Amino acid sequence: MEKTNSKAITSIILSIVSIFIPVIGLIGAIVGVVISNKAIKEINNLKEKGMGLAISGMVISILGICIQLFFILSYVSYFSIKVSN
Repeated sequence: MEKTNSKAITSIILSIVSIFIPVIGLIGAIVGVVISNKAIKEINNLKEKGMGLAISGMVISILGICIQLFFILSYVSYFSIKVSN
C-alpha cells in the first residue's frame, strides 16, 4: 500500500491558511510553493500518492500570493492617497 506524501498534505494546508492570514500569509504562500514543488519531485521519484494534493497546494499557494500582494498594494495605495490629500 502506497502512502500519501506528507509534504503534499503540508503544502495544501499551508496554502489554504495563507489565504486567510494577512501579510504573514504571503510568506506562508511562498513556503507553500516551495514545499509543493519538493512534494511533486518526491512523489515522482518515490511513486507515492498525493500528486493531486501537491498540485492543488501549488495552485492555491500561487493564488494566495496574488491575493496577499493585492491586499498589500491596496493598503499601501490607500494610505499614500490619504496622506497626499
